[in-house]
Amino acid sequence: MSRIRQEQADQIWALSAMFFAAEGVTALAEKGQWAEENFAVLLPSLARMNCETVRDYYDCPERLAKGRDDLLHYFSHTQPDRRLAYVLQMMRVARRLQGNAELLNVLLKGLQETRGYIPHFGMLHENIFARYSAIYQDSASQAAKRIQVFGQANYLRQTEVVNRVRTLLLCGVRAAALWQANGGSRWQLMFGRGGIIALAKELDMGAPYQEKEEY
Repeated sequence: MSRIRQEQADQIWALSAMFFAAEGVTALAEKGQWAEENFAVLLPSLARMNCETVRDYYDCPERLAKGRDDLLHYFSHTQPDRRLAYVLQMMRVARRLQGNAELLNVLLKGLQETRGYIPHFGMLHENIFARYSAIYQDSASQAAKRIQVFGQANYLRQTEVVNRVRTLLLCGVRAAALWQANGGSRWQLMFGRGGIIALAKELDMGAPYQEKEEY
């Protein structure tokens, strides 16, 4: 660990996971696919509880450096992007969900039940995506205004794509809850972006920061 305190490091890992999930939602909605190894990074966070650090919720967490790069790009530029909009909505849903004990219980019960199916089917089986999709619909999607996903209608009508999109939204909400549990707040996003950028650049995520070209 560098000079960054653990809580600050946890915030950056969680924000990076949110942006990584948002990238997946965008890719699925616009192209109908996203690499399976990317799902393998995020999905463990739905099955793991009470990890020591946020990093420990993810497999191959160095892949979250891609989310870190998106975070730095969108926080360093004023041009809006759908991925940033998805992240902000994930945070809103997580906050509302924490305030609704009934829906939170539905979520936790669903995640616990699904953990029992993973050894049989495997983490990336269609049945697991379908279960996570249903859990999202029954809990997070009910907690606040639904997250509207934009993309190609022919992809968004496909059951497999829809299940994966909802699973990634659930992963994003999970990351948002971890971010909030480690002191993250809307005020930081509004008035503390400079600090977030500095911390994200300092944190060692296993891969150097890759500056994006302007779109």
